[in-house]
Amino acid sequence: MTKINWFKDAQQNGFAGNPNFESALAEINSGGKQSHWIWYIIPSCFNPTTDIAKKFAISRKSTPNITDYLQDEYLRNNYIKIISAIYDKLNNNINITKIMGSDIDVLKLNDSLKRFFKPFIDININNQYDKFIDKMKFIIDKIKAT
Repeated sequence: MTKINWFKDAQQNGFAGNPNFESALAEINSGGKQSHWIWYIIPSCFNPTTDIAKKFAISRKSTPNITDYLQDEYLRNNYIKIISAIYDKLNNNINITKIMGSDIDVLKLNDSLKRFFKPFIDININNQYDKFIDKMKFIIDKIKAT
């Protein structure tokens, strides 16, 4: 199984007893993250010390890289959905730590957003991601202000 398929399988079925994408999205929509899923739903390369974090670590230089991840329609759309849900909560003045469940997951979110920002600009050929990129900027700025 390729690493891209690891992400897809984990998002579809959950991973190591942790929830799938729909359950993770429901947590955010209900007010905040309650369980452990950030590694495969909002991937980053922030301080991967555990085996799970190392397995799902992703960057612009990793294999696969963020561009590979974004080329997969399912993964790209899920990233947009979960980040948009976080944006909606922040836009309603809900504290970012409450949304993400912990300070460490806020740091992982920030790392992911910063790593995915430029690749989203790169694939924004017809400006279809303008609003989403604005949401990413908003979240990054909110985190920076905390």
